[in-house]
Amino acid sequence: MPTRVTIPDGLWDTAQTPEGVLINWLYEDGAAVTAGAKLAEVMVEKTNFDISAPATGSLHITAKPDSVVVPGSLIGEIE
Repeated sequence: MPTRVTIPDGLWDTAQTPEGVLINWLYEDGAAVTAGAKLAEVMVEKTNFDISAPATGSLHITAKPDSVVVPGSLIGEIE
């Protein structure tokens, strides 16, 4: 069963800024990734936040760069 890659809750203050933008993937779709590796970057009001791999395996990207995201948004899966 794949592991979901999501925007973590509490990454930024959603009361001030409810959404962010997925700006960059650091791996290609299908790439092998290691748990804890920096996978992607999200920008919220000129501040970048790193999204890390929750598991080791093959990355399947479901959200494209420039997608609007909120905490809990599914952006990929790791098989």
